[in-house]
Amino acid sequence: MICNCCNPLSIDERVKYICENEYEYFLSKTNVIGIGLGFKSIKGSNTSQKCIKVFTSEKVDNGELPPAQLVPAIYKGIRTDVVQSGNIEFTGLTQKKRPAPGGYSIGPPLKTQTGTMGCLVTDGSDVFILGNNHVLADLNFLPIGTPIMQPGPDDGGKANTDVIAKLTKYIPIKFHKKENYVDAAIAKVIDKKLVSASIAFIGNIKGIGKPNLEEGVKKVGRTTEFTVGKISAIYATYVLKYNSKEVLFKDQIFTTNMADYGDSGAILVDYRNYALGLLIAGSESFTVYNNIYKVLGDLKVNILSK
Repeated sequence: MICNCCNPLSIDERVKYICENEYEYFLSKTNVIGIGLGFKSIKGSNTSQKCIKVFTSEKVDNGELPPAQLVPAIYKGIRTDVVQSGNIEFTGLTQKKRPAPGGYSIGPPLKTQTGTMGCLVTDGSDVFILGNNHVLADLNFLPIGTPIMQPGPDDGGKANTDVIAKLTKYIPIKFHKKENYVDAAIAKVIDKKLVSASIAFIGNIKGIGKPNLEEGVKKVGRTTEFTVGKISAIYATYVLKYNSKEVLFKDQIFTTNMADYGDSGAILVDYRNYALGLLIAGSESFTVYNNIYKVLGDLKVNILSK
């Protein structure tokens, strides 16, 4: 039995602190790519016991690892749960649609980085499309003013007929394990008649919600369209590999697998249509989202609900 009677912090607060400040202890171990707050599973069954979820690219038997590379069963009084997620990579509604709703294919011209139109946002005067930096700005590479097409280039979008917005702002992604919280960008809509505040199959977003473990969620993306899942971990810190570069993200939301390549940019919502996250990556086991509250705060915009 684990006694936490002398620790005034809740287990949520303690795991959040560990994810934020002590992640390097876990990430230094073989195949470990991330950690987060989750429920411990035993033989596939949820025990409803909160723990430190340890995500690995490949699960290896303890007997094959040197002692220093083993993930402890208990870390600072909190149980751990090692799960195989596979390598996490950046990830349909592919036809042209006017007005274009969230969930459909978008992307810049001359690039194969097609993704998903998340939703519409505003700074109080202009209207923007919300999406990912790695899609709309090609990982900090494309200049402000780059046209954004619907559909994206992989789906036949053409720069002379299908531009609906222009890249306006992105939060720079920092490499080499420097801290990141969002992979986000906005593009100013060139004509409001070309877009819709609705998300395909879901409807309008009602507001901003707070993610909770095991909560039922849904999203609509360019490739897998409408999918549902559950939140597997929150406050997660993990390393994402993009080509040969490593990107460290903190305070992320992990769900069960809900996405595939091209779904990046989709909005995660709860069953009441309150936005929770912005899809940035996925593996064969999990899908990863930025916290939408942080996304909107960093970009200084609000979601347009109608």
